[in-house]
Parts: sequence; C-alpha cells; structure tokens
Amino acid sequence: MTEENVKYNFEEEMNAIKELNEKTDKIAEYLEKTRMQDILQNYANPWRIIKLNLLVGLARGVGLTLGTAIFLGLLFLILRSFVSLPVIGEYIAHLLEWVDIYRNIRR
Repeated sequence: MTEENVKYNFEEEMNAIKELNEKTDKIAEYLEKTRMQDILQNYANPWRIIKLNLLVGLARGVGLTLGTAIFLGLLFLILRSFVSLPVIGEYIAHLLEWVDIYRNIRR
C-alpha cells in the first residue's frame, strides 16, 4: 500500500467515526430532551401522577382479584374430579365432634 492509500483509509475511518459520534450525540440529546420533558410534565401537574397511580393500583387490584378467582375456580374444578365432596363434610363432622368433646371435658 502506498502512503496515499493509507492516508485515504485513515481519513475515511476518521470520517465514519465522526459521523457515528454525531449520530450518537443526536440520540443522546433526543433522549435527554424527552426525559426532561416528562419530568417537567410530572412536576407541573402532580394531580396527573396521583390519578395515574390510582388507576394503575385499581387495575392491579382488579386483575389480581380476577386472576385469583379464575385460578381458584379452575383448581376447585380439577380437585372436584379427584376428591368427592362428602370427604370434606366428614372432615368437618370430625372437627365438630372434637370440639364437642373438648367442651364436655372443660365443663
């Protein structure tokens, strides 16, 4: 390679690096401006944040409630096919007997 080719390649690489730096700077400026704008909007209107957080909290609560209800419903359906409900009734009857025995002993 001649000295001119090396110099030309070096200049090309330097130009490419400068272009990349400029593009990176533009992206950084854009991100900085949008974040600053968001911060200023929230600072200028605190009721907006309160309303938004309230709605998010309500949505999470409703979602959690519905998700739990659906999960427990499906679990109950699955368990119902494996366990007969009289077993649960028998268990409760045994508990009541134990409570009655304990009451009679305490008297």
